[in-house]
Amino acid sequence: MSYYTVNNFIGIMINIGASKQSTAGYSQFLAFQRLNTSIQLDTTTQGIINIQFGIKLTSLIKSAKVTTPIGIIKFHIVKINTPFLLCLADIDYLQMYFNNLKNILITP
Repeated sequence: MSYYTVNNFIGIMINIGASKQSTAGYSQFLAFQRLNTSIQLDTTTQGIINIQFGIKLTSLIKSAKVTTPIGIIKFHIVKINTPFLLCLADIDYLQMYFNNLKNILITP
């Protein structure tokens, strides 16, 4: 049974190394899109890069720019069962850091 369905948007989680790109599963994208109908997929990125989770590779199907309280983040949408995962590289790009002792993002 999947937690990451089109019926229930889970939220954005910090990715501590599963992928080097901010990613989201297609089902979770659809769940988010139900809450924010202005979000659209960019189909020009389809198949351009591969996303690696551990030892498995999956092809990118599309991408989407998502406005969050911490900035605009480009998520790569893939056909796997996963929530929205914000990668550490994007956290660095936004000039923030994750304090894992307090479980919070520190912003400038």
